[in-house]
Amino acid sequence: MNRYAANRVVVGPKVFLPGVVEVCNESVTAYYQLTEELAKTKWLVGTIHVSKENENLRAYWNNLLLV
Repeated sequence: MNRYAANRVVVGPKVFLPGVVEVCNESVTAYYQLTEELAKTKWLVGTIHVSKENENLRAYWNNLLLV
């Protein structure tokens, strides 16, 4: 599992400022508001977009799939 934080996480109409996305095997397993510093979290400047693809949620940052 990889955990990413960004200035903004967009999931459909929901926006988390700042937000966190947890990814396992290219699929998003969780997303939420960042309220405290989390261990083993990679900070990405900008926006992470979460979208549904083939029954799975995928996370993209700068048009790159987060894995």
